[in-house]
Amino acid sequence: MNRAFRSALPLVLLSAVATAANADGPPVTQTALAYPSTRTVDTVDDYFGRKIADPYRWLEDLESADTAAWITAQNKLTFGYLDTLPKRAEIRERLTRLWDFRRTGVPVLEPRRSGSAEQRPAAPGAAVHGHRPAGEAQSGPRSQHAFA
Repeated sequence: MNRAFRSALPLVLLSAVATAANADGPPVTQTALAYPSTRTVDTVDDYFGRKIADPYRWLEDLESADTAAWITAQNKLTFGYLDTLPKRAEIRERLTRLWDFRRTGVPVLEPRRSGSAEQRPAAPGAAVHGHRPAGEAQSGPRSQHAFA
């Protein structure tokens, strides 16, 4: 599969499942959403003589109480809307089944060993399978940080 197709596949699946799930249900009425206000700051960066405004720089501080409050307000709006969608639970269940397949990650190469990560989305973590040269003890699956 080429990269463009792989990256678009989740969106196509989500669209197809959402369309099919709503096809036999009541029509969804569009309601106006009242988005929380987002403050801006006067931050300007200078990149090689070019001034670039960055009014939302304050949102990059993930430890900030302001950022946490903004995320909480956005989540309240988002999940308040999503919870009103008919068949949302069915869509979630269907997408979970579609995306629950075995995946193998990129091989990890290190001196005298190599390995790859395998994961199923429903599983809590990836198992890393290591391969050692002949004559060395081979262990089973390791935690996902075994080669880190």
